[in-house]
Amino acid sequence: ENHIPNELELHLRPGPLGIKFSGSPPCIKNINNESPYFNKGLLRGMVCDTFSVDGETLYEMNTTSLVNKLKMTKKLPSRVIRFINPRAHGLTPTPSISSSSDQDIDCTLIENEVTLPPGNIGLKFKGKPPTVRKIHSTSPLIDKIEVGMVIDTLTLEDGTKYYEMSADEFMSKLKDNRHSISRVVRFIHPEKVELTIDPRIMVDEIEINIPAGSIGLNLKNTRPPKI
Repeated sequence: ENHIPNELELHLRPGPLGIKFSGSPPCIKNINNESPYFNKGLLRGMVCDTFSVDGETLYEMNTTSLVNKLKMTKKLPSRVIRFINPRAHGLTPTPSISSSSDQDIDCTLIENEVTLPPGNIGLKFKGKPPTVRKIHSTSPLIDKIEVGMVIDTLTLEDGTKYYEMSADEFMSKLKDNRHSISRVVRFIHPEKVELTIDPRIMVDEIEINIPAGSIGLNLKNTRPPKI
């Protein structure tokens, strides 16, 4: 019987693996002879410990969650699986996560403008404006922000600035620009700092008490007069 290695990290190419898994954690049951990973050191009985793709790492998976993730990312070139011999290694536990319920938010930071590194930032958001609900223990921002802070503005590398976003809109912008080295986000404490209003948005109407004398405006000769 072949000796099962203690661990093996496999960098996956795009496309199917040609490997069958079963159980929880996912255990290798068969490796197709035409698999690109046949005779690469993998053996039946090894289990999937972690799966990493695009800056995100998954832990403590079952076969269904692993296979679904593999299918969703089959065209990506940056997938990495760590296989282990379950008799030699225990599974890597999911890192602890800082979290808060809607009723348990206690921010001590008032605001902070942060330049995000490329890739995943290890945060979870909810609502509009995007409110920080969870901070992963491996997040590069773990010592820069707190649960309960909200996204005020996002400035991209080309200078485009976004205001008054929802969590989905914010995450979509981050994903579209995940390789950028200069995404700048302003986090604020919503109870202490007001959100920045998008300056491009014109108000529907405004009523002003005009003092006596010149008002210092040039009006176009139209009906109604325009500034």
